[in-house]
Amino acid sequence: MRMLIPSTGDKLESLLDQRFKHASYYIIYDGKEFEIIGNNVHHSHHHKRDIDWNKLDVVIVNQMGIESFKETRESNVKIFYSPVKSITNILKAFKSGELKELSEEEIVEAAHKSLEKPSFKSRFSGKIRNGIKRFGKAKIGFGRGPGLGKRHH
Repeated sequence: MRMLIPSTGDKLESLLDQRFKHASYYIIYDGKEFEIIGNNVHHSHHHKRDIDWNKLDVVIVNQMGIESFKETRESNVKIFYSPVKSITNILKAFKSGELKELSEEEIVEAAHKSLEKPSFKSRFSGKIRNGIKRFGKAKIGFGRGPGLGKRHH
Protein backbone atom coordinates (compact mmCIF):
# COMPACT_ATOMS: atom_id res chain seq x y z
CA MET A 1 0.00 0.00 0.00
CA ARG A 2 1.48 3.34 -1.09
CA MET A 3 0.53 6.41 0.91
CA LEU A 4 1.24 10.10 0.50
CA ILE A 5 1.63 12.52 3.41
CA PRO A 6 2.16 16.29 3.00
CA SER A 7 5.08 17.31 5.19
CA THR A 8 6.70 20.50 6.50
CA GLY A 9 10.18 19.03 6.02
CA ASP A 10 12.15 16.30 4.29
CA LYS A 11 12.57 14.07 7.37
CA LEU A 12 10.26 11.62 9.14
CA GLU A 13 10.46 13.78 12.28
CA SER A 14 8.84 16.63 10.32
CA LEU A 15 5.23 17.56 10.98
CA LEU A 16 2.20 16.96 8.81
CA ASP A 17 1.73 20.08 6.69
CA GLN A 18 -1.76 21.56 7.08
CA ARG A 19 -1.67 22.97 3.55
CA PHE A 20 -2.17 20.08 1.17
CA LYS A 21 -1.57 21.83 -2.17
CA HIS A 22 1.06 24.16 -0.77
CA ALA A 23 2.88 21.61 1.39
CA SER A 24 6.64 22.01 1.44
CA TYR A 25 7.23 18.31 0.78
CA TYR A 26 5.32 15.12 0.08
CA ILE A 27 6.45 11.88 1.64
CA ILE A 28 5.45 8.68 -0.13
CA TYR A 29 5.69 5.47 1.90
CA ASP A 30 5.15 2.00 0.44
CA GLY A 31 5.50 0.00 3.65
CA LYS A 32 9.26 -0.41 3.30
CA GLU A 33 10.84 2.65 1.75
CA PHE A 34 10.26 6.40 1.80
CA GLU A 35 10.35 8.74 -1.18
CA ILE A 36 10.48 12.49 -0.59
CA ILE A 37 9.20 14.88 -3.25
CA GLY A 38 9.69 18.64 -2.99
CA ASN A 39 6.64 20.67 -3.94
CA ASN A 40 7.25 22.73 -7.07
CA VAL A 41 4.18 24.97 -6.86
CA HIS A 42 4.86 27.28 -3.92
CA HIS A 43 4.16 30.53 -5.75
CA SER A 44 1.91 29.37 -8.55
CA HIS A 45 -1.84 29.25 -8.69
CA HIS A 46 -1.66 26.62 -11.43
CA HIS A 47 -1.10 23.57 -9.28
CA LYS A 48 0.60 20.66 -10.96
CA ARG A 49 2.53 18.43 -8.61
CA ASP A 50 4.93 15.69 -9.58
CA ILE A 51 2.66 13.00 -8.15
CA ASP A 52 1.24 10.05 -10.04
CA TRP A 53 -2.12 9.61 -8.30
CA ASN A 54 -2.71 6.25 -9.99
CA LYS A 55 0.22 4.74 -8.07
CA LEU A 56 -1.17 5.76 -4.67
CA ASP A 57 -3.67 4.04 -2.39
CA VAL A 58 -3.93 6.44 0.56
CA VAL A 59 -3.46 10.14 1.30
CA ILE A 60 -3.25 11.35 4.91
CA VAL A 61 -4.14 15.02 5.42
CA ASN A 62 -5.12 17.55 8.05
CA GLN A 63 -7.07 19.74 5.62
CA MET A 64 -7.97 19.34 1.98
CA GLY A 65 -9.86 21.56 -0.43
CA ILE A 66 -12.73 20.38 -2.58
CA GLU A 67 -10.75 20.48 -5.84
CA SER A 68 -7.90 18.43 -4.35
CA PHE A 69 -10.45 15.99 -2.98
CA LYS A 70 -12.03 15.51 -6.40
CA GLU A 71 -8.65 15.10 -8.09
CA THR A 72 -7.62 12.50 -5.53
CA ARG A 73 -10.92 10.61 -5.59
CA GLU A 74 -10.86 10.34 -9.40
CA SER A 75 -7.85 8.06 -8.95
CA ASN A 76 -9.65 5.96 -6.30
CA VAL A 77 -7.29 7.09 -3.55
CA LYS A 78 -8.62 6.87 0.03
CA ILE A 79 -8.25 10.02 2.13
CA PHE A 80 -7.63 9.85 5.88
CA TYR A 81 -7.63 12.64 8.48
CA SER A 82 -4.84 13.14 11.01
CA PRO A 83 -4.19 15.92 13.51
CA VAL A 84 -0.86 17.67 13.07
CA LYS A 85 1.94 15.52 14.45
CA SER A 86 5.17 13.97 13.24
CA ILE A 87 5.16 11.72 10.19
CA THR A 88 6.42 8.74 12.24
CA ASN A 89 3.52 9.14 14.71
CA ILE A 90 1.05 9.42 11.84
CA LEU A 91 2.33 6.17 10.34
CA LYS A 92 1.96 4.43 13.72
CA ALA A 93 -1.59 5.77 14.07
CA PHE A 94 -2.48 4.61 10.55
CA LYS A 95 -1.08 1.11 11.10
CA SER A 96 -3.05 0.77 14.35
CA GLY A 97 -6.29 1.90 12.65
CA GLU A 98 -6.66 5.16 14.60
CA LEU A 99 -7.11 7.43 11.56
CA LYS A 100 -10.55 8.13 10.12
CA GLU A 101 -11.33 8.02 6.39
CA LEU A 102 -12.85 11.28 5.15
CA SER A 103 -16.03 11.43 3.11
CA GLU A 104 -16.96 14.03 0.51
CA GLU A 105 -19.58 15.47 2.88
CA GLU A 106 -16.94 16.06 5.57
CA ILE A 107 -14.61 17.79 3.10
CA VAL A 108 -17.42 20.06 1.86
CA GLU A 109 -18.54 20.84 5.43
CA ALA A 110 -14.97 21.72 6.48
CA ALA A 111 -14.58 23.95 3.42
CA HIS A 112 -17.79 25.81 4.25
CA LYS A 113 -16.74 26.28 7.88
CA SER A 114 -13.51 27.92 6.74
CA LEU A 115 -15.60 30.44 4.74
CA GLU A 116 -17.70 31.45 7.74
CA LYS A 117 -17.09 34.75 9.47
CA PRO A 118 -14.51 34.29 12.23
CA SER A 119 -15.87 34.49 15.77
CA PHE A 120 -12.89 36.39 17.16
CA LYS A 121 -12.38 40.14 17.02
CA SER A 122 -9.19 41.65 15.73
CA ARG A 123 -7.34 44.17 17.83
CA PHE A 124 -8.34 46.89 15.34
CA SER A 125 -12.09 46.25 15.32
CA GLY A 126 -12.76 48.55 18.30
CA LYS A 127 -10.56 51.32 16.88
CA ILE A 128 -12.36 51.21 13.55
CA ARG A 129 -15.78 51.17 15.22
CA ASN A 130 -14.82 54.11 17.47
CA GLY A 131 -13.29 55.97 14.53
CA ILE A 132 -16.49 55.68 12.54
CA LYS A 133 -18.51 56.99 15.52
CA ARG A 134 -16.24 60.01 15.93
CA PHE A 135 -15.52 60.84 12.30
CA GLY A 136 -18.39 59.38 10.34
CA LYS A 137 -17.43 57.75 7.06
CA ALA A 138 -14.22 59.76 6.64
CA LYS A 139 -12.23 57.51 8.98
CA ILE A 140 -9.73 60.27 9.62
CA GLY A 141 -6.57 59.00 11.22
CA PHE A 142 -6.64 55.54 9.66
CA GLY A 143 -3.75 54.93 7.28
CA ARG A 144 -2.26 57.24 4.65
CA GLY A 145 -5.49 58.86 3.65
CA PRO A 146 -6.79 62.41 4.04
CA GLY A 147 -6.12 64.15 7.32
CA LEU A 148 -2.46 63.24 7.69
CA GLY A 149 -1.12 66.65 6.78
CA LYS A 150 1.98 67.25 4.68
CA ARG A 151 4.20 64.36 3.75
CA HIS A 152 7.82 64.68 4.65
CA HIS A 153 10.20 63.46 1.97
